[in-house]
Order: sequence, then C-alpha cells, then structure tokens
Amino acid sequence: MNTSRADFIRSQSTAALDTFFHVRPVTDVPRVGPEALYLQGLTQEALFTCYHDVLEAMEWLHGQGARSWCDLGCGIGRTALLWAWLFSDGEGQGVEMVPERLEEARGSARAMPLPNTRWVEGDFAAPGLALPAADVYFLYLSTGPALDALLDKLKKRARPAWVVVVESHGDLKPRLQWESWWLTSHPQRFALQSRRHDPWVGLYQVRTMHPALRLEQEWEGRMGLLPEDLARHPSPLGYLLGKSFRRHWELVIAEGEKLWTMETLGLAWHDAESVQGESPRRQVSWREGGVGLRRVPSEAAYQELAHWRRSGLPLEYRRSDGQSGLRVQLRKIYIAPEIAYEFSDGRVVAGRDLEYLRPAL
Repeated sequence: MNTSRADFIRSQSTAALDTFFHVRPVTDVPRVGPEALYLQGLTQEALFTCYHDVLEAMEWLHGQGARSWCDLGCGIGRTALLWAWLFSDGEGQGVEMVPERLEEARGSARAMPLPNTRWVEGDFAAPGLALPAADVYFLYLSTGPALDALLDKLKKRARPAWVVVVESHGDLKPRLQWESWWLTSHPQRFALQSRRHDPWVGLYQVRTMHPALRLEQEWEGRMGLLPEDLARHPSPLGYLLGKSFRRHWELVIAEGEKLWTMETLGLAWHDAESVQGESPRRQVSWREGGVGLRRVPSEAAYQELAHWRRSGLPLEYRRSDGQSGLRVQLRKIYIAPEIAYEFSDGRVVAGRDLEYLRPAL
C-alpha cells in the first residue's frame, strides 16, 4: 500500500478531504415519507462516516489481503472513494437507496478520477438485490428490518468476508453479539476519531457454510418450533432476534402447563438468560421456562386479538356467570391447555366462558 497517501489523509481535516475528493455533502435531500422525517435535523457528521474513522482499519485489512470494500448504505460515498484512492489494486463499492446521494458519489469518482469504483442504486435489504461480491462490508446506521434482511444475506455468503462496523445508535454491536454463531469477532481494535456510542471500530469475520444454516433452512417451511427445536440451535436467542421486527412471527412461552404468546416485534435481550417483549410487555427467563416460536395464525379472529393486544385498545368483556370488565386491556393470549385471555384487571377468562369481548364504547 502507498503509506504516503495514508499519511496525507491523516494530515487533512474532513472538510479539506471532502474538497480533495470533490464531495459535496448532501444532508437535506428533498424526500417524502419516513426517511424525510428521519433525516430532519441531522448533521453531516451524524449521517456520514468520516475518512479518519476507517483509515487504520483499511490499512490493516489491505495488509490481510482484502482488495474490495463495499459500503452498505454508502451515502455520498466517502469510504468507497477512500478505499479506491488508497489502493491501486483495490475496488471501492457502494450500495445506496437514495439516488441523489449516489449521484454525488458517482460525480466524485468521475472527478478524481477513480475508475476502480462501483456504485449500486437500491435497497440492500430488498429481497431482489444481491449483495455485491466483496472482501469487506462496511455497516453504519443499519437498524430495524433493514438490518434483519442484511444480516440474513451476509450469513448466507459462500465466500469468507470481513465485516467492519461503526456503532451509531448503540444497538448494532449488541445485535451482532447475538449473531456470534456465524460471525467471529476479531481482537484487532481501531479507535474512532469522531464521537460515537462506541469509540472503537468493530471488526468481524463471516463464518461460511456453518451447520446452523442448514438447520435454519429446514425450519423456514415450518409453522412453529417447540422449545426443544430451538435448543438445537447454537444461538437460539440470536435466531429469535432475527425475527424481532417481523409481525408474522410470535413466541410461545411455557408457564407450567400453560402456553401463552408474545409478539417478536420489539423483542430485546437484557442478558443471555432472558428476553424482553412488548406485546405483552414481559421479561421471560430463557433458561427456566421453554420458549418456542410459531407463525401468527392467519385467522381473522386471532389477528384481531393480536391487534388489540399490541395497540392496548380499551376493551370490555362479559363472562357467562355475569362478571364483566370495562375498559380493560388484553395482556396475554393463552393457547394451551385451552384458549384463555388475561386482562389488565388481573382476571384470566377461558374462551368458552366469554359471552363477548369487544372494544369499549
């Protein structure tokens, strides 16, 4: 590698490097919908990774034999431009869903010029978009369903790869910790120059062809998994976390002889022993009680009940013995040994004993 080029990067400010790379930071891109709200008020420092944050990691990775870098959600292309300029034998790639930002990256590559760059417009989480082949993938600002889909693609790679992570929200590295069965954390550490939730660059390696991949493929066609099924997985919590932003799955919690359901949406881990759910909001011991997984039944009646539980809608009910509840919320839905409902008034009512359950007037 050309050390004089790396030393040049170290000696310059971010603003000076933007000028050098012909980068025009685009923070307030005219957009509509959720992204426009998400970007409101963000500074370019929060939105885009600076050159200095990844420089040392790039030098080290190139020394390990890496030749292609792919920034997933590259924005205006800073890291891909930097890699392509640092290494004449390297290729800098960027995937970005906002066309205005990607056009800035393309313009910078033309102006340098940097022919050893490649730009892909699209959502890296979209099922139809395959990840470009690369030796290194860079992640920043990935969260929610997009991160679920991205990790699913990365772990199914046939070739080994490095994953470089800069923490932003404070939830990305903990998430990767639970995916450790297919990611190996590398002890090499590089300090960030900018202030982030975590002051260190995360460095991981993708373990390909792991036996658990075959197990997950076997499970995809099933309607549900018992606790003993999940126990076969090397990281059952990591597998469940992969379902944590998907409404069509729910957990099945064993409580003695009773089974009740909890949505995977909003699922979180406090430690290796427990899961925290939102609908209902409960912390459940992983070790003490069985935790299974199933697809949410498609029947309209159950879908409506799940919606009432999720939204906290005030309900009213009447039992066949005349007892009733007014403006209560549905907490738990029991599915065994019989259908039953737990309400915020503390009562558990068997489905066969309900005269009616409906939204409160």
